[in-house]
Amino acid sequence: MSPGYRMVVSELMENNQSGGASQETPIQGRNNLAEEATRYRVYKDVGPPPPSMGSRGSWSELPLDTISVGDLVEVTLGREEVKSQINAIRSYAGRIARKNAKKFSVRITTYGIGIWRTE
Repeated sequence: MSPGYRMVVSELMENNQSGGASQETPIQGRNNLAEEATRYRVYKDVGPPPPSMGSRGSWSELPLDTISVGDLVEVTLGREEVKSQINAIRSYAGRIARKNAKKFSVRITTYGIGIWRTE
């Protein structure tokens, strides 16, 4: 809320016994924070977050850490799937290369995507 916004709070009139008449009282700015809706919640003593379920990608099943220099792993995919998955496979091969000090070359082949271990 902006500081110039006027929030109106309804209060029952104490001297009215007819039951139901109300009087509107304006409140300026952020003087009454209890009347505002909060956008977050704080939970105390909930403990640590649950363990991660691991990678969501299906590329973790590729045996890139076990192949030797000169070997090829070929992933058979359709032409449209190759276009959408080539960057994901390149990223995965790059992560494995950094972790294990190996090098890979990822290329599009006639049957899908080929991953060669070069070093």
